[in-house]
Amino acid sequence: METARILVFGNVQGVGFRAYAKQIARNMQIIGFARNLDDGSVEIYAQAPKPTISAFIKRITIRGNPSDPLSLHVAKTTIAFEHSKDFKKPGKKLKTFEIDYGKRLKIEAKEAIEKAEIATLIMHSLKSENNKNFKTLGSKINKNFKTLGSKINKNFKTLGSKTDSLTKTAAESFDKLDGKYGSISSTLNNIDNKLGSINCSIKSMSGGVKQNNKLLSKIAGKFAAV
Repeated sequence: METARILVFGNVQGVGFRAYAKQIARNMQIIGFARNLDDGSVEIYAQAPKPTISAFIKRITIRGNPSDPLSLHVAKTTIAFEHSKDFKKPGKKLKTFEIDYGKRLKIEAKEAIEKAEIATLIMHSLKSENNKNFKTLGSKINKNFKTLGSKINKNFKTLGSKTDSLTKTAAESFDKLDGKYGSISSTLNNIDNKLGSINCSIKSMSGGVKQNNKLLSKIAGKFAAV
């Protein structure tokens, strides 16, 4: 068994740290006590096997928000084992781990103070968890909006591309149609010219027939006179 004096620095007073350390120590079967010091730190005496004490220090080292006065935050710990030059005697016999309030208190008063410390610790833990959840929710909402915006932009780009392609295809079709109409118009003009030539030929033939008729009439007149 080893006895160690542990000093805990940071935001560790008035935030339920001693009550938390007591619960951890009792769970790990460590005997000793925790008390506040005038410099704002917490002094802990712990008696247990050395590996158990090291594990205890890890479990009580909680990183909170150092700028929040209600956030439990352990900034630093120092440890001095018995027989080392930095070790100071606890001044009393170590027994079941307790909180040393600096004066004698009735059991009811101790329990009331301890419950208040635990309540403070729980309330801040819930607040921290809610803040974390809101940040996660906000992050997810932002991510979803970014994804939605990206999809909308992509769809509009695709629609624009399809519209441009449709416009180009329509223009090409109209160009082809215009070319075909031009060709048809030219063909119709040629037909009209040919019909004009035929009409002229018919008129010419009609004139020849009239002359022949006159000539035949004269010949017939001469034969009649004989």
